[in-house]
Amino acid sequence: MLLDEIYAVCENKDELLAFMQYFGWLKSEEKCDIYCVIKTCRAKYNFYCEKCTKVTALAPKGFFLHKSKLSYDVFIKLVYCFVNELRIIDVRYMLGLAQGTIVDYYNFFREVCFSDLLKKKEKIGGVGKTVEIDESMFGKRKFNKGKRVKGTWVVGGIEREGNGCFLRIVENRDKKTLIELIKENVKEGTKIVTDEWKGYKGLDEYNFRHETVNHSKSYKNPETGETTNKIEGTWSKVSKINIEKRFEIRIWS
Repeated sequence: MLLDEIYAVCENKDELLAFMQYFGWLKSEEKCDIYCVIKTCRAKYNFYCEKCTKVTALAPKGFFLHKSKLSYDVFIKLVYCFVNELRIIDVRYMLGLAQGTIVDYYNFFREVCFSDLLKKKEKIGGVGKTVEIDESMFGKRKFNKGKRVKGTWVVGGIEREGNGCFLRIVENRDKKTLIELIKENVKEGTKIVTDEWKGYKGLDEYNFRHETVNHSKSYKNPETGETTNKIEGTWSKVSKINIEKRFEIRIWS
């Protein structure tokens, strides 16, 4: 959707409610819905039962908007800004929010995306497509600077031609782990581009076309022109998530 379409939805309360229920951000019905009507209170939607007078939130625990202090129209606009990677300084000007509020919500949105990618099971790539794969360690740094001293390995893959992507938490990055993980998440016939880590050797034996980049010499393979810039660009976003603190660590195996 375009920004003017988002604003048009936000200006109409009925359209705003329908939009958020359609995407599952708010509940669409309550158990006693024969008697329930939807009323607003302090810019929030609630179910009100005309029979028992019980008031129930449309965004209970487990829903995207649970405990959000933002009005729903501002929340939608903020999601739009995040998806389109608008700078925080621009969002402050557009929505009139404090910088700290924007940073907190941007981090929350990243966590939601990361959690969704961990659960995603659909394979990416395919014949005629290229998937860049890389692994990175996330965790604590000594005195918050210098090299990471302890953390969690995350392996990621992203389609160069589209938006297909996967992220998996692994216990280590040995050959057996990486090969099995790639077979589980990438379609056969895909061209896979990685660095020259030994754990990726042998991918050609499993009906993948394997190209590499020697990062100790260059960010680009001088002979093939291949890079892993797209997947490496995702790590800057993932690095803002405290994986060990925010998520129950489920090791891929």
